[in-house]
Amino acid sequence: GIALTIEIFKYVGPALMSSLSDLKPVQIKDLQEQFEKIPPTKPTPTRFIRSEQIRMANEPAAAEEEEEEEEETDDAPAAELIDMFDMKDPVKVLEKLPSGFYENVVAQKWQERKEALDGLLAVMKDQKIEDARYHELCGALAKRIDKDSNIIVAVLAVNCIEALAKGLKGLFSQYRSIVSSNSVIMVFGALVGKLKEKKQNVVEALRAALDAVFDSFSSMNEIAEEVATNMAHKNPGIRLEVMTFVARSLKKCGVIGKPEGKILVDAVAKVMDDSVAEIRDAAADALGTLLRVLPERAVLPSVEKLDSIKSTKVREFAEKAETKVVGGVLVSKGSKKKKDVIVTKPVAVAPATAVKSFPAPATRSTSAPKTKTAAPSKKPASAGTKKPTTNNTTKKEDDDAPL
Repeated sequence: GIALTIEIFKYVGPALMSSLSDLKPVQIKDLQEQFEKIPPTKPTPTRFIRSEQIRMANEPAAAEEEEEEEEETDDAPAAELIDMFDMKDPVKVLEKLPSGFYENVVAQKWQERKEALDGLLAVMKDQKIEDARYHELCGALAKRIDKDSNIIVAVLAVNCIEALAKGLKGLFSQYRSIVSSNSVIMVFGALVGKLKEKKQNVVEALRAALDAVFDSFSSMNEIAEEVATNMAHKNPGIRLEVMTFVARSLKKCGVIGKPEGKILVDAVAKVMDDSVAEIRDAAADALGTLLRVLPERAVLPSVEKLDSIKSTKVREFAEKAETKVVGGVLVSKGSKKKKDVIVTKPVAVAPATAVKSFPAPATRSTSAPKTKTAAPSKKPASAGTKKPTTNNTTKKEDDDAPL
């Protein structure tokens, strides 16, 4: 069983771990140790069934082309080749809700609220979730996160949001804000507001949920204003976690719109002067990532206003950042050259060099003397007998001369 699991992992990658959750912790630990020894390359089949052998014998050229294609994609991680999530059957969460869920989740006793959320989490965790109307469910969870006085219940509600976002993937983006009872419930805002908690287990749960929610839309355009507002929050814990969230999200987000990019750059640049050093470092990371993700003209003015120490730190983060977008252009997964294009110190010099090399008349002035050098050739031509020939060549040179 272990050998087969290891062989499957070679093709599936880390996505297989969700299917091993029922194993004992000791077994999972042993398998993880074996998985770490496996090189992150796509395995090549060495044995084929009879029908494949016949096909390969009849089409040797096609087989060679397939081998070349496999060699080109050897560097791709195995997890991208097979997604175990897509192979799962979707779960109908609303049909499997614990009995009396909406009544119990607002019960006076925290044990009853906890039991209701435990039952919900058991249905959704590590599952592919079928699309349905989850507005009421998301609203109930957001209220527990924002209003519940018991931290255990609040963390369970956070875990449920994370599981729902992961299970729905892109379909969850519609539940970022919910209109209910003539009020707007901000699921994303409820998570951010809870970051004021100092307990590590609460913060880690909130980070995971925020990342899962962001992955559902993978765009800073939808939350730029909300995030920028919380960067200036009076609570330093919220400011710190929002900055680190922005830095993480920028590395995996898509193309950012021009207005949203300006909002983020202006907000992050202000945080560079925060009184807390840890927050300033997080802001430098975020601004450095923005320097790589956005067109340089959108970020460079803000970086140049910083002192030399802060500016250097921002550029260092820009050099290290690995992003899906470079300079406002989406980078394909396989292209390493585009990822090497980085907005660093040479960028500041680029405008100056462009201005210096701009006057193109220099090239014309070099070509102009060439037409004038034909003038001395007229004197020996006039002294000789072949004047018509000389005149023709002179006309041709004038015709061929660059305009």
